[in-house]
Amino acid sequence: LAAHSSVPLCLDDPKGAVKNNLFNMMQLSQQCNPEQKIIYASSTSVYGASGEMRREHEESLTPCNYYDVSKLLWDQYVRNLVKFRRNIVGLRFGTICGVSPNTRRDLFLNSMTSDGLESGQHWVNNLDSQRSVLTVQDASRAILDVVRAKQFVPGIYNVKSFDTCMKVASHFISAKCGSKEIVLPDTPGSYSFTVDGSLFENTYHWTPR
Repeated sequence: LAAHSSVPLCLDDPKGAVKNNLFNMMQLSQQCNPEQKIIYASSTSVYGASGEMRREHEESLTPCNYYDVSKLLWDQYVRNLVKFRRNIVGLRFGTICGVSPNTRRDLFLNSMTSDGLESGQHWVNNLDSQRSVLTVQDASRAILDVVRAKQFVPGIYNVKSFDTCMKVASHFISAKCGSKEIVLPDTPGSYSFTVDGSLFENTYHWTPR
């Protein structure tokens, strides 16, 4: 989890993002013994704005920003390390949502929910944009299940709890929070995709809750 972990962080510091998410990770992998296990957080953002269901080998060739670029470059490097029998697992998290001691309010479900509860209205745009979501609890379980697995299977895996689109999520939050939906103009080039999580689920016998 030691990375530039969000789009805003990478936009504010693109050079630092590439240094941290790529070169620092390369240095870490070089300092580890070949038999040591490395588990790192990748991101489903590498699938961009395709609007389609994506599997692990179907990254976008047109990343949306420096965050996507830095994650994608490291994932590509990991694929080569795995060919040389390095014990590395990359978990491509869906958009992580849920409450924590350091809740990320910039993420769409967290943002709409907190705004709806606090002000009685929430904001949404890109109503047809699709997204795969990963709850905080499922993310924690996924990491622990890899750590505790009897057989450590290197590779890159999509991890998600469920799929939704902005319209459905917004309507659900309106119903639950009693908040008014405010629709804003669409943002061009926004993320839109869902992912196939079956490879991780089958390999590590994991089921989202």
